[in-house]
Amino acid sequence: MTAVRTETPEALRQRIIDYPGVAMTGDAEATAVYLADDFTIVYVHPAPQIVSKDEWLTLIGEIETRDYRIVEETLTVHPEGFAAHHALAQMDTTMRGVVRDGSFVMTDVWKLEVDGVWRLWQRHAVPLSATTLPV
Repeated sequence: MTAVRTETPEALRQRIIDYPGVAMTGDAEATAVYLADDFTIVYVHPAPQIVSKDEWLTLIGEIETRDYRIVEETLTVHPEGFAAHHALAQMDTTMRGVVRDGSFVMTDVWKLEVDGVWRLWQRHAVPLSATTLPV
């Protein structure tokens, strides 16, 4: 089934801006609205790790974020209904008591779903100075 193109690239840009703030509230239900059903976070450094949507939604309630900012970013939107958002982010965060302060290089792949809404399908994150995710 082909996605109904009801959301514009501007709407995608707004979802990209809004998602971190919603996730930082720790509200799993509000965060889930931004995520595809098969969402995953993939780490390859400092150790390979794949975090499912359910694991992520459980974990966000245990995250304390003191600072989060995007330092650099690019966005490419493909006419076939997917987009890549590349970012260098700086964050000061504690997850389950583990300090994860530092810089992260992230690529978010968004997809335009059949209901016409952009949802985050996969995040590939490389912590440049933080430890592994305490899942």
